[in-house]
Amino acid sequence: MRPKTKRRNRAVVDYFCLGSEMVISKKYAMYCLFILVVVAMLDQADKWALPSLQSAGLQCVSCIVNDSFYDNCLEMCLDFSDTQMGVLTGPAMSIMTVIFALPLGWLADRYSRTRILTVGLCIWSTATFLSAYINKFWELAALRVLLGLGAATVNPTTASLVVDYFSEEYQSLVLSILVSMVFLGVDIGLISAVISQNFGWRIVYTVLGGFGIGMAPIVGLTVWDPYIKREINAKTEQKKNYSVLEVIKHIFKEKYMIMVFISCAIRFTGGYSLGVWMQVFYRRVFGLTPTQITAWLAVIIPVCGMSGAYTGGFLADYLHKKIRGGKAILVTISCFLGLLTSIPAFLYPDYKLSFAFLALSFFTAEMWNGPALSIVCDQAKPGMVSSVTAIFYSIGSIGSVGPFILGFLIEQFKIIPPFHHANNAGYDPTYPMLIMVSGNYFLSFVGFCVASILMNNSTTETFCGYLTDYRNLPKNS
Repeated sequence: MRPKTKRRNRAVVDYFCLGSEMVISKKYAMYCLFILVVVAMLDQADKWALPSLQSAGLQCVSCIVNDSFYDNCLEMCLDFSDTQMGVLTGPAMSIMTVIFALPLGWLADRYSRTRILTVGLCIWSTATFLSAYINKFWELAALRVLLGLGAATVNPTTASLVVDYFSEEYQSLVLSILVSMVFLGVDIGLISAVISQNFGWRIVYTVLGGFGIGMAPIVGLTVWDPYIKREINAKTEQKKNYSVLEVIKHIFKEKYMIMVFISCAIRFTGGYSLGVWMQVFYRRVFGLTPTQITAWLAVIIPVCGMSGAYTGGFLADYLHKKIRGGKAILVTISCFLGLLTSIPAFLYPDYKLSFAFLALSFFTAEMWNGPALSIVCDQAKPGMVSSVTAIFYSIGSIGSVGPFILGFLIEQFKIIPPFHHANNAGYDPTYPMLIMVSGNYFLSFVGFCVASILMNNSTTETFCGYLTDYRNLPKNS
């Protein structure tokens, strides 16, 4: 007999409850993955629109005299320094993630993850929409903090939902698909630069915010939480609730997990720095227009970044079957190859060769995220996944100080860029980017080397098989 449930969820329930057996159909799992992918992409688009708009009319020092839209740029721009832009693109947004990611993960392990995600989506989309009407630094800073609060719900909810929808053998791949949405989100941010160049940067925030507000009811009404559904069947084993302290003690009891988290924070620092400042780099060093930069990066970021993420997920799952520390080894190789290809991307005097090496860097360096998150999820007991994922991204958010430090270094080095002019106070970011991007790739490479060695010597069993394989639950007697 089918369990009773609320009427609005009946269409969704049919996918999960067939007779007395708990079933997550492939069709519905793929639908939920699609919706969560769209939400993750929108999250990244709202975050990364600002770095694109910075070089496309929002920041006055990025207006270049020779550009055809120079006069319009001066009319629309705001007089923010590089350090202020570093604050807006880094700490102002991510401080809320650092503070609230773990409490939100704790809540997500106890209450409906889809409802938490829906509320967060409404908050950050509203903040994005209101960003179209600001005129002062503190106004945008306050809205970026609010955006960070709403976006803090994304990672602990979406990642743990995806883990629950798919079995262990596909875990690294589906997580790689999810985290790769950062590249499509950045791509939307790049397109926003072209829109800003022609219509102004305020229209970008209006469109992005409005779309997110419209997505909220779709998420809330059509995506079902497998943990909630498990509890409908009274004879199905219930998950245990863990305190935050219990989760922290469990996840950090292994030395290699400590090294994994430290290395992830360092790697995120390099990634944040590159993502925020690469458009400014090509604008100031090579004098390219926002449209030219978008034409290159709109291909490089999604194609190379996503293919790298999927390749990393596939290879990590393969290596994991052969070697206990296979996932950590893959992440180590990714950081090393990213280091080797990032250096010439910053130093080559020809912008086409620079973009070519940047493409190689994105492909190799972005293999790391899905497998690294999978390592963390593998250690989580049932009922811990959201909290553990929150810890992962909360520590990763420490890397958001990278853009701030990079902006500060740019102003301290005061290197005159090739396309400097009297009305442009912007400085060359080349050497600060070598320090913050390539330098952090090197440090994370060393950290993951140590983690992979420690992981191979560990005898602790993982919990991922029990956690994810819901489709093989036994029938009730």
